[in-house]
Amino acid sequence: MIEAAAPAGTITQAFVAASRKRGRRGLLRRHVAETGTQIERLAALRDDLLAMLAAMPGPGCPDPLPGTWCPPGLPLPEGR
Repeated sequence: MIEAAAPAGTITQAFVAASRKRGRRGLLRRHVAETGTQIERLAALRDDLLAMLAAMPGPGCPDPLPGTWCPPGLPLPEGR
């Protein structure tokens, strides 16, 4: 049995709808890729921060006084 061909307008509408769907899929794939890149960047930042935290001295290190901080043993700036 031979089926009747769909009207030309229906085929065009189906093609346009399929094209839009492919466009949305591509856009969504790009967003997923961008999100993955951002997650990788943030994970590297977290690793850097954890390394900095591990390198900091223990709780015996006093917080600097307000103003300019100098390492222990260095003279304070004039006027201090």
